[in-house]
Amino acid sequence: MRKITLDIGFSPGDIVVFTRAIRDLCEQYPDYDVEIKTCCPEIFQNNPYVKKPKAQEPEVIPIADNLTKDGYDIAEVATNAQSLFRELVRESKLSAEFKDGNWYYKKNGLDLFYCKQKKQPVFERETFPQVQYEDIHQSGDSIKHFSSAFYTELNQKLGVKIKQTSLLPDLHLSEEEKGWVNQVEQVFNYKGKFWLICSGYKSDFPLKNWGHDNWQKVVDLLNDKVQFVQVGQITGGHTHEPLKGTLNLLGKTDLRQLIRLTYHAEGGCGHVSLLHHLMAAWQKPMVTVAGGREPRVWEQYPHGRYMDTLGQLYCCAYNGCWLDGRIKDGENKMCENMVGNRPRCMQMIKPERVAEEIANYQYFEGDIS
Repeated sequence: MRKITLDIGFSPGDIVVFTRAIRDLCEQYPDYDVEIKTCCPEIFQNNPYVKKPKAQEPEVIPIADNLTKDGYDIAEVATNAQSLFRELVRESKLSAEFKDGNWYYKKNGLDLFYCKQKKQPVFERETFPQVQYEDIHQSGDSIKHFSSAFYTELNQKLGVKIKQTSLLPDLHLSEEEKGWVNQVEQVFNYKGKFWLICSGYKSDFPLKNWGHDNWQKVVDLLNDKVQFVQVGQITGGHTHEPLKGTLNLLGKTDLRQLIRLTYHAEGGCGHVSLLHHLMAAWQKPMVTVAGGREPRVWEQYPHGRYMDTLGQLYCCAYNGCWLDGRIKDGENKMCENMVGNRPRCMQMIKPERVAEEIANYQYFEGDIS
């Protein structure tokens, strides 16, 4: 058994993408006990692949003379040797050594316990801090999806050869969660089908913003065909304006609630964001307004419509520009191809096109213009 801790310090959307690599690692290397250190544990809730297996407790045999030397009452130890052993292991006061066909457990230089080789020894957990995805720097040329970068990273760090089985993120809901009344019905008493819409943006990526006016036009064009539910975080540098004609859950969903909402939703629309990746996990429709910032092959999922302008402008003729719209640490990442206050690549994508892509998923009849 190889016990490892992976320190995942990304944004929630990136962590969601990472989940498929974790599943493939654990399925293909079942002797790995994987622990995840993350700011978003909700993403791994109910995930059977990162749940630590129940440890096989060794048959502990106390070494009376040495226990006595270390100050233990051997009579008390004899009646509860297993509990004392567990306590000392938990407090990291014992070290394990294999010799003479047995595992010996030492404290202060003395062998206090031993167990036979067939029993599971105590292993230290290897920690891999700040797992990255360096392959992003080759995203325009590698012809790889974002998710593949994590396989490259884990293979290099762990010395394994994980085969990628899917692009789709791997999320898990319990049967109890699936049976709960969804939040839309609970809050608004609405029991019909709905699409999620996340129209806001973060202050560290202002160039992702397609514009509140465009998203409002999409809602207006489909107001008698699609019930939109607006979601999004309203703290931590996130900017969202309420959209008329939607059921408003802005700032009312924690991460786990949002995961459950994507499970119940018919589809979603927004920018390249957390919602983009969550909908992919459930193989749900997602219409993503992307412009020219990120390569299609890097971000697109089979069930989504990725609306980009790659190849149509000089600034994203082959690869995405990867600009964010800021000057930070002396690096200029401002867009030089603006139309008013919006990047040209985003301005080129019209609300009518986005509404039509959503409508096509619904197999509506009639003109939406």
